[in-house]
Amino acid sequence: MYLPQTCVDAIRRACVLAGQIEVLKCTRKITLAQAVLGFC
Repeated sequence: MYLPQTCVDAIRRACVLAGQIEVLKCTRKITLAQAVLGFC
């Protein structure tokens, strides 16, 4: 599965703003959710 880099960056920023310290874990969860929802 490939996400556009801008999408990945946006997810990371959202995770940081949400106060998530483990950004990679957060990114993986959001990426999975967005893949299911077709957001990205």
